[in-house]
Amino acid sequence: LMFPIMNVRGQVVGFGGRSLDDQEPKYLNSPETAVYSKGRHLFGLSLAKDAIITSKTAVMVEGYFDCVVLAGSGLAHVVSPLGTALTEEQVRLVTRYAEHVILAFDADAAGEQATLRGIDLLVEAGRQVRVAQFPQGVDPDEYLRAHGRERLEQLMGQGASLLEVLIQGALRRYPATDVEGTVKAAQFVLPTIARVPDAMLRSEYVRL
Repeated sequence: LMFPIMNVRGQVVGFGGRSLDDQEPKYLNSPETAVYSKGRHLFGLSLAKDAIITSKTAVMVEGYFDCVVLAGSGLAHVVSPLGTALTEEQVRLVTRYAEHVILAFDADAAGEQATLRGIDLLVEAGRQVRVAQFPQGVDPDEYLRAHGRERLEQLMGQGASLLEVLIQGALRRYPATDVEGTVKAAQFVLPTIARVPDAMLRSEYVRL
């Protein structure tokens, strides 16, 4: 299944393919060229930017399919990276238009890593970040089909704060309550907090 990939001005710069019968690779992009570099574009942004400006919020999902299905349901402010970890260039693109970003990546190990990477970059850019927390193994497209748009919007509106996500991640990795476990948990959380530009907010996060 082929998806045209457009730059922010709506010009087609490449294509993305998704396997329909579980053949590998599941996703395949056009090769990198002088015109198209997947780390410098966000899928759906040319169509979503007006809605992002109006709502001051962007929803970021993992793949083309999630983006298309959510946009088709009426969630017009949805974008996605292009089969790669979120890049600084992509963050600069989305933060031209959005004050708030909701990360709605899949509820699996890869999704958690993408979420943590996204939090770091968006926090450093001075944006407010929340994380939609889906049931384990469920992606946004599946949740929408099972529960409908209203429930999906409710779930995203109740997204976890960056500190909640960091603490949850730390506790999963270092459940021990001894000093060593506590120190490792703190070492997991603090590098992201150190990226927060606002000194007062940073201090409050450290206290919490």
